[in-house]
Amino acid sequence: MKKILYRIIFVFMAVGIIACERDLPTANVATGEIAFPSIVVLGGDPIVQVASGTFDDPGAQAFLGVDDITDQMDIDNPVDPAVADVYIVTYSVATTNVLGAESQASATRTVMITSEDVSGIDLSGNYVRNGDPSSFPVVLSTRVGEGIYLFPNAFGSGTVINGFQYYHTGGDQIVAPIQNSQFGRLSGSGTLTADGFQYSLAFLDPPNVGVVLNRTFVKQ
Repeated sequence: MKKILYRIIFVFMAVGIIACERDLPTANVATGEIAFPSIVVLGGDPIVQVASGTFDDPGAQAFLGVDDITDQMDIDNPVDPAVADVYIVTYSVATTNVLGAESQASATRTVMITSEDVSGIDLSGNYVRNGDPSSFPVVLSTRVGEGIYLFPNAFGSGTVINGFQYYHTGGDQIVAPIQNSQFGRLSGSGTLTADGFQYSLAFLDPPNVGVVLNRTFVKQ
């Protein structure tokens, strides 16, 4: 009796295993590793250059796994080396794997063309919005490169935007290139003043798209 019971249990277990196996998803592809694209930016980032007639992009390399596919890479290079501004060079590549799914990779380089040599200019220090430390917090502007400044309290009201930067492109001109924040992407521009600087920041993403904030900061 016990032998018969064991056989019945075994049969049910075998049927259950076969049923489960039939439910497993399968793909009619060769077994192996699926490679994804990647991009390595060559040379400096950011690059700061005084306005001239040429800009030599150091370029980038694209890979699919370990295979070099740089010849398939697209480059969007808007840099005008004669016009002082902050430009973003974008490198991108797209591939299709053995499953027919498309994978993409992209990388960027920031290029600042300046109207003068800004290497000897330092705008770092403590600033306060509208110069009123009783109403607004002190914001530390830190020089992190030639003409490049970290300014985390871009609104001057206590809201920190980690990584926010503005660029001094020479003369009295400053630029805040497109960058991310907890409120979406924003960008802007402004000018230096006798005792600080002012700029306007525009929000580029919903729900704040179109909103512009004007800020004036006085150095303490």
